[in-house]
Amino acid sequence: QESAQTPLLQAPIQEISDPFYQPLTFTKLADNRQEVLLNASLPLAGELSLIGNQIFDGLTLFFNKVRQEDLQGKYVINLSALDDQGSGSRTKNNAKKLQSRAPLFTSFFGANSMHAVAKLIKQKKIAMFFPIESASDYRQQAFDNIIFFRPPINKELDALIQYCIQQLKRKIAIFYEASSWGEEGLQHIKKTLEKNDAITLVAHGSYQPRTVNIASAVHTIVKSDPDAIICIAQARPAYNFIRQVVNKGLHKTLFLGLSELISLQSTLKKSRGLTVITSSVTPNPSTSTLPIVEEYRNDMKKFFPNKPLLPFSLEGYINAMLFYAALNYTPAPQSPQALIKTLESFNSFNFKGLDLTYNTTTRSLSSKVWINTGTKKWIEAQPLS
Repeated sequence: QESAQTPLLQAPIQEISDPFYQPLTFTKLADNRQEVLLNASLPLAGELSLIGNQIFDGLTLFFNKVRQEDLQGKYVINLSALDDQGSGSRTKNNAKKLQSRAPLFTSFFGANSMHAVAKLIKQKKIAMFFPIESASDYRQQAFDNIIFFRPPINKELDALIQYCIQQLKRKIAIFYEASSWGEEGLQHIKKTLEKNDAITLVAHGSYQPRTVNIASAVHTIVKSDPDAIICIAQARPAYNFIRQVVNKGLHKTLFLGLSELISLQSTLKKSRGLTVITSSVTPNPSTSTLPIVEEYRNDMKKFFPNKPLLPFSLEGYINAMLFYAALNYTPAPQSPQALIKTLESFNSFNFKGLDLTYNTTTRSLSSKVWINTGTKKWIEAQPLS
């Protein structure tokens, strides 16, 4: 995925004529339901397509179910998703095309995609529902046309640090991308470990965005002989890094990464016999007994029987269900602003087993993180003590 420097983010100037404040346009269908248009730009081809297609599967799974089965409901969602191949320039072009269709967008993946539409966000030309992005850049209160499902990056990192402590790992190193996203993660870990005597940061090494030049990071981190390494990185450089440090002797090191690195679990297990621990903002899609996950599994079996149950597919499904809930809970005439206000009102709201409370600081509905151990048994992370 490309990385971009964070644009200067200033409070948007509110104009009542901006699409964010205007009532949505609905199309009345033959069965009397109202159809609303929703947009997405996702990496459906290229290096990030594994995740992009999983998100798209989750979105279309729920929206197709509504169209086919919820015949007594009021609304139908017409989703249009364009392929951006993980490119910021393609995302920007896609957003401009889709914006003329409708101002509602969902599930953009990664910081680069969000940076690509920064101008549209600042100008209140679009409303963004549940970006799959963990950095803090767009979680400021000024950006009231964005709302997140997933918690911020610090929650995922706290869960990974806590797991290291539980596994009695005393020395950790950080491999990170030298971007605003990676730097934010590194600084959070540094501050957290200053207050925790149980674990010490012994080294950190970075790579430049859009590269796989990891030699310096490999040298620095191998020399420190850490018990565990947390990767705040894209999949390809993280994969190359882990292989190289193992080749240089770190055979007993525990490797951990953010939720975006889930694809490395099976790849490195098969090729090298390595276990990679990742954070996850959803419960285990295969074993969780939460009603929303059981509903997801039933729908996957019915509509996509040949596709695997995966966290990003489940996250797309949850995002779609939340959007549909906001549409139904908001009195007419609904505007993008009104839909987000409805979601901001969630407080200890039991959403089919998910405990959702809107956080005014992070603009997210969920604060939960799970540890994906690479086995059937995942661990619900507790607050870092």
